Amino acid sequence: MTAAEYRPGQLVVAASVGGTKVACAAVDSAGTVIAAREPSRAPRSDDALHDLLVTEIEAVAAAVGRDRVWGVGVSFPECVAPPAAFAANGPPPPETPHPIVARVQRDVRDRLGSDTAVAVLHDAAAAVLGEVGAGGTLPGASDATFIVWGTGVASGVVRDGSLYWTDDIVQTMVAEVGALIVRQSDGTYRHDASPDWPRLTAPEQTLDRRMSGPWLAQRAQELGLVDNAESSVDDPPLARVNAAARAGEDAARRFIADAGHEFGSALSTFIAYWRCERGEAFADRIVIGSGVARIGDGLTGRRDALLTEELRRGVTGGLAAFGIAAYDADGVVVSALGHEREFLAFTPPW
Repeated sequence: MTAAEYRPGQLVVAASVGGTKVACAAVDSAGTVIAAREPSRAPRSDDALHDLLVTEIEAVAAAVGRDRVWGVGVSFPECVAPPAAFAANGPPPPETPHPIVARVQRDVRDRLGSDTAVAVLHDAAAAVLGEVGAGGTLPGASDATFIVWGTGVASGVVRDGSLYWTDDIVQTMVAEVGALIVRQSDGTYRHDASPDWPRLTAPEQTLDRRMSGPWLAQRAQELGLVDNAESSVDDPPLARVNAAARAGEDAARRFIADAGHEFGSALSTFIAYWRCERGEAFADRIVIGSGVARIGDGLTGRRDALLTEELRRGVTGGLAAFGIAAYDADGVVVSALGHEREFLAFTPPW
C-alpha cells in the first residue's frame, strides 16, 4: 500500500509504547513536539494495549486536525526490523510483516485513512535516532549508541549517519546490549559477540534481567528503601529511591551509586568489544536513558551527576581490567530527554 505524498506543513503522530506506559504526541518537520498527551499506564493485555494505542493516536490526530496528519510512527520494545527509510543496512522488507507492524498498520489506517504512512521501530532504534536529531542529547552525531535502561535493557546504534541494524557477527544490533552482556558467577560481566546468544546463557543472568527496573525495584525493597516494588506511572519505586537520596538518605545514595557503577562496569564489555576489537566509533558516544536512568535526577547539585559519575567510574574500571586505559569515559552521558526522544525519530518526512 502506497502512502500519500508528504506535503510541507504536515505532521506525524508519534507514539511510544514502553513496559509501563504509552505516550503520544505530534511532531513537525522541524522536530517540534506538539499536542502531547499525558502518558497512560500500559495494559497487560495485548488487545487492550493496541486499543489504547490507536485511541491515543486518534486523539492526537483530532487535536491537530486529521487533514494535517501525514503519518504515524510507533516505537515498541520489540525487535521489529526497521523500514528501509530508517536503516540503510536493514534486511529487505518481509513478505509478511511482523504481527505488531501488521496490526498497527491495520488499526491506524482503519481510523485515519488507508493512505496514512505508518512506521514501527524498536524503542531503542527510535531513541537513538531521536538523540542524534536536532532536539536530542547528541545533535548531529553520525556515530552514537543509545542504551535503554528501563523495564529492560536494550541498545540502538547510529553508524555513519544511519541506523545500524544488521551486523555480520551479532546479526541484530538492536537489543544486543541487553542480551549479549552477561553477569558471571564472580559478579563481573562478559560480552558474548555471537548470533547464538539465545542459547549461550540463562536469561536471568543477562544485563536485560540483572539491571532492569523491576529487578532493581525488588532489590530496593529487599534493602528496605521502598515498602513495595509495585510500580505506577505516577509513583515508580525507583523514583521513591531518588526522592530519599535527595532528602539526604545515605543508603539511597549508595544504592544509586552502586547501580550506576555496576551498569558502567557491564557497559565496559560493550565498549571493549565494539571500540577496541571492532574499531567502531559509535562506542565512543553513549547516551543512557529511560526510567532507571532518571534515578540520578537532581543529585550532587546537577541533574544526574551522581549516576553519571558512577557510570563513568564503572566504565573506566571495567576497561582497566581489560588493560585498556585510553577510552574517554566523558563520552558516556545520561539523556536529558524522556519518551519524547522516540517521538523525534519520526520527524517527517521519512
